[in-house]
Amino acid sequence: MKKLISAVLAIALVACAFPAAMAEQPAGWAAADVSRAAGLGLVPETLQSEYSRLITRAEFCALAVGVYEAAMERVITERVSFPDDRGDPGIQKMAGLGVVRGSNGLFDPDGTFSREMAAVLFVGLLDAMSIPLPPVPPGYPSFTDTDLIAGWALTYVGQIQTVGVIAGTGSGAFNPKGLFSRQEAMVLALKLWDWMEIEPEVTPTAVPATATPEPTAVPTQTPPPETTSPPVAENPLVGTWFAVDEDNDDTMLEFAFNNSGEFYLMECVDNRWYSYVMVMAGTYTTEGNRLCLTLARVIFFDDEDFEAFDAPDVYDDDELELWLVFSVTGTTLAAASENSDYEDEIVFTKSAPSGLWDFSR
Repeated sequence: MKKLISAVLAIALVACAFPAAMAEQPAGWAAADVSRAAGLGLVPETLQSEYSRLITRAEFCALAVGVYEAAMERVITERVSFPDDRGDPGIQKMAGLGVVRGSNGLFDPDGTFSREMAAVLFVGLLDAMSIPLPPVPPGYPSFTDTDLIAGWALTYVGQIQTVGVIAGTGSGAFNPKGLFSRQEAMVLALKLWDWMEIEPEVTPTAVPATATPEPTAVPTQTPPPETTSPPVAENPLVGTWFAVDEDNDDTMLEFAFNNSGEFYLMECVDNRWYSYVMVMAGTYTTEGNRLCLTLARVIFFDDEDFEAFDAPDVYDDDELELWLVFSVTGTTLAAASENSDYEDEIVFTKSAPSGLWDFSR
């Protein structure tokens, strides 16, 4: 098993030692949105660097201020301070509008920001701008992990799901405790902006009445014979698969595939010495029992750091592909490096996703 782990993840290990300068530019998937958000004035200059770093509570407030002031075309003059806010204007402005309130009299400016927190802040921000949200349909929020959403955030998540600003993951989950990098938060802020901008009121134009012409007879045509399309073969790889290293039970692998040809392989290590998550993400194709993984992104994060980069910017083309042989039997996926005589085979079991990573990130 270790041989396959090494073959699949060796290229990703570079993420741990990769120069921090890589994070000075947004990732390829986010670059256009980040640039547009900055051009609209939504992103303060203080956030236009270290795009892959996890965003803090104070920084998310600064981003929210950018959205508000650009939309309302006014500088926020209201202020409410906290003993630990260090005079941060973003925190004080959002608190002044009643969008954020802190906890137990404090704000924790350096704390991280979760997906459920973002839902609460965005709804509060829209309320502060007097922008109404549409009614929440019955049964919302309708995610597969709704039971994991905190009670104080449940209604807000349902509201923000209704407008699609923060969507669920590819598995239908919301991942409420999931955290944002700076660039992910900027992309969300732009989605909120676009939702506000694409809701114009349309006044219907009166159409003058005209005489209705007599219907013209249409010749009867014989419909073509019905044809039945052959059934599309189901992709047996689609889903989420788990395996635990038999030599180190503190190491877990999560292998996931979707119907859009995307995959991610995540290694999670948690022991008394260190804890981290490493993710390889990209696209896949199959040829019979051969599986080709093409690497697109490498991500590494732990309690302190979040590093990510686009693999094609760093590696040669021949370093981006890995060929495996695989077989799927019921809820079991067996995979091994090609030409390895199956000495490094890993047997995965199909299960629900852990929520640590998903295809939307």
